[in-house]
Amino acid sequence: MQKNNSGDGCHSALKIENIGTGVENELLMNDKKEESEKQFFSSTSSDMKKPVDKYYIVYLIFLVHGVAVLMPWNMFINANDYFTKFKLKSPDVAESYNFSENSTTSANLITTPRTDTAVDTYRTFFLNFLGVVSQVPNVFINLMNVLSQRKSSKSGNNHLRIVLSLIMITLLFIITIILAMVDSTTWQSEFFWITMVTVVVMNLASGLYQNCVYGLAALLPMRYSNSVLIGTSISGIITALLNLLTQYLSPNPRTAAIFYFLAAIFVLLIAFDTYFLVQLLPFFNYYHDLSSKGTEMVEKSEKSEKVEEKPKPKFVLIPIIMRIAFIPFFMFCNARPDGIRSSNMPLLFNNDYVYIIGSILLSYTSGYFASLSMMYAPRNVEVQHKGLAGMMAAFFLILGIFSGVLCSFPLLYIVKNV
Repeated sequence: MQKNNSGDGCHSALKIENIGTGVENELLMNDKKEESEKQFFSSTSSDMKKPVDKYYIVYLIFLVHGVAVLMPWNMFINANDYFTKFKLKSPDVAESYNFSENSTTSANLITTPRTDTAVDTYRTFFLNFLGVVSQVPNVFINLMNVLSQRKSSKSGNNHLRIVLSLIMITLLFIITIILAMVDSTTWQSEFFWITMVTVVVMNLASGLYQNCVYGLAALLPMRYSNSVLIGTSISGIITALLNLLTQYLSPNPRTAAIFYFLAAIFVLLIAFDTYFLVQLLPFFNYYHDLSSKGTEMVEKSEKSEKVEEKPKPKFVLIPIIMRIAFIPFFMFCNARPDGIRSSNMPLLFNNDYVYIIGSILLSYTSGYFASLSMMYAPRNVEVQHKGLAGMMAAFFLILGIFSGVLCSFPLLYIVKNV
């Protein structure tokens, strides 16, 4: 009887121990389940709390910065007549312009006839000089800014670079306005080189500003990189309209130039204010913080947008390369640079409508594929590298434009002489 009692006691003890182990395992499983549920609901709640770009304010702000980044380049190329026909005018047309409304001061414009071949060269090739001193610094500073970035897209220095760049560009436009106010008739060569130095420094600041803006836009969903590109396209239209408006309102070239460049300062001040505004908006801070932490939430939010672009990233290079066909197309149109065309160059498209259609297709495909490339670049890298990818895309965009400018010289030579 005693043996049976002891055996039953051991059996009961083992049974109780097994029950305790089972309860403990069940409690652990419940804890894990509860923890996973907490993680699920926390991630779900964070998705639900994702801020919205109300009234598209952030989108419009980046569009404004797209307008501002190309303001220096567009303002100067649209003011070609101001520089070549007014500030660098030849002596024989000096008396056709008045520096003020007072007609008595116009006599001061009549100078002794002189021949200044240097000024003639500056006037004739002004846009060529302007293109070189604008694009070379732009490409250089874009490359330097990309190389100076750390591996992580979290770079507080970019904020300081944007602020300092905007201040520098604004100050240089003020200098440009001062140069418009003074009479530079007796020192045209000096005026030309002061202007060129101003353009160099201005495009260094503008290139840095542009590169950093694309880097910030890359931290946001794809359409915000596209908004910067849309702004750059609008910038050319705005500056052309400003040029026409100021000339219409004031027949005096000096007054028109002053108001023209003042309008550029106004746009830059708007960009300066909105840059500080965007940092206060929850939508911008949400994506900026997520990108700096390297989280996958950005990728999830981009997928939730359900934006379908064609062609896909791995095929976008094909139509871009096919656009090379535009080069012989325009060469075989009735192209006559400086009124000269080689007799050996075939003329296959003499109809103006064919040329117009080709120009429209060139512009449309350029904007479309540039937008796709700028949007795809940050999308196809890890989250922490999105900012750097946006900057690299901006650099290669500028490099492509600069390469196109360089290639235009041999192509023009072929059309004229070969």
